[in-house]
Amino acid sequence: MALVGFELEHARDHWIQNTRHPRCIPLGQVDDRHTRRDILAALAAQDPIPSVVVVVCSLARTPDRSTEGFLADLRSRTTAPVWLLLDEASIARGREIDLEARYRAWQALSERACLDRLLPDDPAQADHRDAQILLDAFDHTKDHAS
Repeated sequence: MALVGFELEHARDHWIQNTRHPRCIPLGQVDDRHTRRDILAALAAQDPIPSVVVVVCSLARTPDRSTEGFLADLRSRTTAPVWLLLDEASIARGREIDLEARYRAWQALSERACLDRLLPDDPAQADHRDAQILLDAFDHTKDHAS
């Protein structure tokens, strides 16, 4: 499972940068054009390809065309499923952002970029301390495939 942080508010301290779970491969944090290119190169270098690529985005950020372009580009460069995990709901709440409306905006972007899954199902639960939500979702997906 490859992990990518995308313009996270507290990227340096975010759990995806520090995860030591053996099933998780942190590819890095996207902050600008150069890091986008680096992440895409790191993904292309993965052999074997990851079982899933998870892009972690902040609910405190407004999804925009640049974000959509990156996600669509990433989606087109891998045969692995690409999931979008929304995080940092507490930051969005602190800024009095309407979580439901913001979630719907991310959901629409996810569909336009042809991503395979949007997590969590409930935007109020978009504060994560570790990779467990991903591991649970991945295991649940595998259970339904059998």
